[in-house]
Amino acid sequence: MVVAEIDGKVVGWGALSKFHPRSAYRYTVEDSIYIHPGAQGRGLGRLMIEDLIRRGRATGHRSIIAAVDSLQVGSLSLHERTGFTRVGHLNRVGLKFGKWLDVIYLQLELNPE
Repeated sequence: MVVAEIDGKVVGWGALSKFHPRSAYRYTVEDSIYIHPGAQGRGLGRLMIEDLIRRGRATGHRSIIAAVDSLQVGSLSLHERTGFTRVGHLNRVGLKFGKWLDVIYLQLELNPE
């Protein structure tokens, strides 16, 4: 986990977690990045995702998967700017605040052979 602070106040966090419980997927992780709206646009997301990518490589993972709400343009852009590519689009699979969301899957291959 990585935490972003401004003036001693936590304004964001990022983490890598298991992508899937089955053993076959043990070399793949999923990232999560959250930045407080008031702290967005300062480069914190990029710093955190770059740290997570380094950690993923250092721990021998082969891929990082991101599942992003299709309306989160900033998050989609952040992932693409750091090398992730879009690999899938799922329609109306997430429910948040009473609204069905599409999810875009992105992937970054860390240690391709």
